Amino acid sequence: MEIRVLGGLAARLGAVDLPLGTPKQQLVFALLVARANRLVTVHDLVDELWPDAPPRSAIANVRTYAANLRRSLGSGADDEARIVREPGGYRLLIDEKLIDLHRLNVRSRRARELMREGRSAQAVPVLVEVVGAAAPLLAGLALGPALTAQREAVSQERQAALELLTEAYLDLGRPESAVSLLRDHVSHQPLRERAQCLLMRALIQTGDAGGALAVYRATREALSDQLGVPPSAEMERLRVAATRARRRIPESAREVETIRSGAHKRNWLPRTVMDFVGREEMVDRLSPFHPA
Repeated sequence: MEIRVLGGLAARLGAVDLPLGTPKQQLVFALLVARANRLVTVHDLVDELWPDAPPRSAIANVRTYAANLRRSLGSGADDEARIVREPGGYRLLIDEKLIDLHRLNVRSRRARELMREGRSAQAVPVLVEVVGAAAPLLAGLALGPALTAQREAVSQERQAALELLTEAYLDLGRPESAVSLLRDHVSHQPLRERAQCLLMRALIQTGDAGGALAVYRATREALSDQLGVPPSAEMERLRVAATRARRRIPESAREVETIRSGAHKRNWLPRTVMDFVGREEMVDRLSPFHPA
């Protein structure tokens, strides 16, 4: 048994897709999957299916959808996943490893642990898999409030994984990979300062200080226009770093001291007078030792 909620909704037993019914019935199954092994009340299901104005038959319809799903899962002759009826609602009993979203969340947590331990090289392949596998939750379904919030949480998790992957690339001295990963991401997230700061860092490391300053200006304008707030202290620090890099101002006091005490010293005194050339007779006459 495998249940997919990333992208479209599907329940597969071997090579066979189990029938999940109408869109409303699929929403019942989706909420049960999202809250696997927890009780989902009938009222929760009604609110998800009809958030505005539930019909009088809402509770009866929910019970019909749940009964159909129980038969569909039972027809697979597989006891790995089953829906049980309990007082007040329903529960999907399942090993969560069979759900693609659960497996993705496990990999995300593992990647964070590796980054906290300073093991960026080991985190990269895990994060690449997470970013590549993440897809909109339950694509194609008109979700109610609970599943809409879940979809947004999945989207935020993918963004966080992408930014963590960028950080790993920067740790490993691969700023070009970070830039290519972030370009499209930040264009859709003009107010996400963490992503903008990471892009500025990557551009500075690639030697494109002008590009980093352009990112700063665009973000500052977006923050001012849409939120009425200034850039963060980190972004201001990166602006200073990009400005110094662009003007080739040394970053450390040691470099400053080297310039001050080294071969870059200038002598502003007038040059010494050069010897006369081709005026031997005149020099002899001017000499105090010239015979009268």
